Amino acid sequence: MKTVDKPIDASTEKRILAAARDEFVAKGQAGARIQEIALRANVNKALIHYYFRTKSNLYEAAIHDVVQIIWTSFFSQEQRIRSAKDFRSLVEGIVVVYIGMLRENPTVIRMMLRDLADGGKALAHILEEIPISNEHFPGIIFTAISKAIAEKKILPCDPTHVIINIVGMCAASFIVQPFLGVVHKKMNGNTLEFDESFYQIRIRHIVDMITDGLLFKEHV
Repeated sequence: MKTVDKPIDASTEKRILAAARDEFVAKGQAGARIQEIALRANVNKALIHYYFRTKSNLYEAAIHDVVQIIWTSFFSQEQRIRSAKDFRSLVEGIVVVYIGMLRENPTVIRMMLRDLADGGKALAHILEEIPISNEHFPGIIFTAISKAIAEKKILPCDPTHVIINIVGMCAASFIVQPFLGVVHKKMNGNTLEFDESFYQIRIRHIVDMITDGLLFKEHV
């Protein structure tokens, strides 16, 4: 992380971190070059060294920025998720926020995958520093699922695995895109457009698969 007290200009920091994500995604931490990041961000290389000191610090800052993007997206919609009137609305709220966040920040999922490929240590370290409680995200989601189980609105299940399934299906919507387009064209003869229509259909399918698999028959 940064090692100087004087804060960097917010817009400059944003450009540097965005450029760093692009460079780290493309080349990994070992292959990334500070000079390339400086060129991408349109700043002097010395400025990056001054504020971040080392490439390792910059990498950790870039991962921290990714986590912050995810957390901010969910916190901004916390009330919507908290006030969901039923289990389907809860799942839909989570899926809409997650899909929307990944669409607006395409390097987020790639940066996470890159860190996981390197062992996931930076991501795990940052998550350990973030306070998590049952009163806020993601605690409110676990609590809502547990409540739905207790009220017999959904089948008995482990909330952790429900969240894993939701996150996994949302993330897969972006991870598979590079080869999904090729397979789709070979099988159907036309190009699959990853546009608004695609994501609306994707959201509906994820919500249906999660909720229809867990709802008691009388609630379907």
